[in-house]
Amino acid sequence: MIEINTEPKIIVVSAISGTGKTCVEAELVNQVSNIERSISYTTRTKRDGEIEGSDYYFISESSFLDKLKQGEFIEHAVVHESYYGTSRLKVEESIRQGKFILLIIDTQGKAQIVQRLSNVTTIFILPPSIQELYNRLKNRQSESYDKLLIRLKNGYNEMMAASRYDYAVVNNTVEQCSQDIIDILNKKDNAGNFEIGHQMSLVETLQKEYPTILKNLESKYKNCHKQNHI
Repeated sequence: MIEINTEPKIIVVSAISGTGKTCVEAELVNQVSNIERSISYTTRTKRDGEIEGSDYYFISESSFLDKLKQGEFIEHAVVHESYYGTSRLKVEESIRQGKFILLIIDTQGKAQIVQRLSNVTTIFILPPSIQELYNRLKNRQSESYDKLLIRLKNGYNEMMAASRYDYAVVNNTVEQCSQDIIDILNKKDNAGNFEIGHQMSLVETLQKEYPTILKNLESKYKNCHKQNHI
């Protein structure tokens, strides 16, 4: 394993659903000894293969709202019709221990974190293309077509927020994407290439591509829905 040799900080990573952020997170934790991941609480249904307390803490909506009322979340958001939240105690403990704390959260949560905390680095993971993003979601086969469309629609708003991050990296492969993030945190010579100002051309291309792909998918869904009701 390697160690990041810069001042410990909070790392916020966001990405559109299907970009591969969970795999990148796992790779970073496996490769870097002084990165600790924050495990979010969520009210969504557990997917096949997910492990309680490892992937998420899966709780009921009433339990989530109780924790929210007690101020236990440092950030929270409703994403794809489910609640997600980050434990305040976990983040504070990791900071006290001098570790990098990795938060995989959506753009709403990121906005809350940068408003409330200092020493935060924000990174947005981009898909190679919007068509590839759709292919990854479809191949996951974990949701119905209508829920897949909800994720893609929400993803458009997330993509529009990418320009408000410090850095952006492309997930062509999990290994390369993770290495790019490590280079950013270690302030390597190539880290400047990932600053959002240098990535805006790609971000804008994806932002322009998104509505066309989404419109075609919505049209396809409506046609299939009609045929199923004939």
